[in-house]
Amino acid sequence: MRMGQRLGSRLTVALLAAGVVVAGPGAVGRAVPAAVPPAATAVPAISHAFVIIEENTNFSDVFGARASEAPYLNSLADAHVRHDAYYATSHVSLGNYISMVSGQVPQPLDHFDCPTYAACVRPGPTIGAQLDGAGKTWRGYFETMPAPCTRPTGATDTNQTGYATRHNPFVYFSEIVNDAAYCADRDVPYETSFAPDLSGGSPRNLSFIVPNTCNDGHDAACAGTQTQIQVLDGWLAANVPPILSYVNAHPDSALIITFDEASNSDTSGCCNQLPTAQGGGHVGFVLVAPALERAAGYRSTVAGNHYSLLRTLEDGFGLPPLAEAAKVDPMVDLFHG
Repeated sequence: MRMGQRLGSRLTVALLAAGVVVAGPGAVGRAVPAAVPPAATAVPAISHAFVIIEENTNFSDVFGARASEAPYLNSLADAHVRHDAYYATSHVSLGNYISMVSGQVPQPLDHFDCPTYAACVRPGPTIGAQLDGAGKTWRGYFETMPAPCTRPTGATDTNQTGYATRHNPFVYFSEIVNDAAYCADRDVPYETSFAPDLSGGSPRNLSFIVPNTCNDGHDAACAGTQTQIQVLDGWLAANVPPILSYVNAHPDSALIITFDEASNSDTSGCCNQLPTAQGGGHVGFVLVAPALERAAGYRSTVAGNHYSLLRTLEDGFGLPPLAEAAKVDPMVDLFHG
């Protein structure tokens, strides 16, 4: 047998072992999908969750017409789980972040990103307070935040680019900001805090991570010759691998990457959760949890939104659902039974 034939035979064996149909000349081979295990009946226990929030990107762009601009995020989706029916809860940014951490319906000023900060501080509770009460830990990590717990003191919010107050939901809750030491410990700059927490082997049970407005897909001015999607994908490619290493080594951990909202022209929503009169549009959602996820390449079509995200995290941490999160189902179909 010639060398080329030997190599071809070995390749055929390898492809068959991988579940690929090897067709003869002129035929088209196709992958044989692996059997998808049944869905879980409840969210599995989660010890550590890493949640990364990107900005203002349509599902149909990042996973459709412009997928080539986000090769890293699409590679994660292909290797793990993608939610294809996931929706933001409002326009504009702030209301969505509030939904994710408290389940509360956005207030009227949230639809304008609360131009005067003091008018939008509200009582909790948040998932942060829930975690504290359960003896668990959490932190919000915000890129380019100049100091812990940065926020206006009542005047017009000038933190609109780079670090944006409106992308930091925790500083809109009195239960957090009324205790200066507590807020300074829980609401921190990403660059100086996250890597030490992760590399030290003791990340918080919930790590809520928000890139700055240059790196989250929000600002066109920062992109240079790249598109906003290319920039956010590059940030993920540079920052996610250490998290993947942790998640791979700790089977009860999970990474979630999603977007606050779609473009303003998309007001779609789901789950009868439209108390704000409009949804925030169809956005991307990727779950990386190798030991917990349904199956590599699984695509969920069971509708969910930011309240569903909160409900899923709360169930995973053994916490009761807050506010609107109590009215939606947890996203159990993302996990295997």
